[in-house]
Amino acid sequence: MPALSNINLRLLRVFVTMAERGGYSAAQSELNIGLSTISSHMTALEERLGVRLCGRGRGGFRLTNSPW
Repeated sequence: MPALSNINLRLLRVFVTMAERGGYSAAQSELNIGLSTISSHMTALEERLGVRLCGRGRGGFRLTNSPW
């Protein structure tokens, strides 16, 4: 099993914080990073996993159903 890199752990931390807080804006202050950085991290994580983890946009934030 491949080891997790620091980058992968950072991406997972962003996702977990967003999920616990209920969205990008709520996670921004705890993570102390901007919304665009959070968005970039989420896009990178979803690309690495090959699955969409959350819906975001005008309709708000929501977690998707896990394929696992």
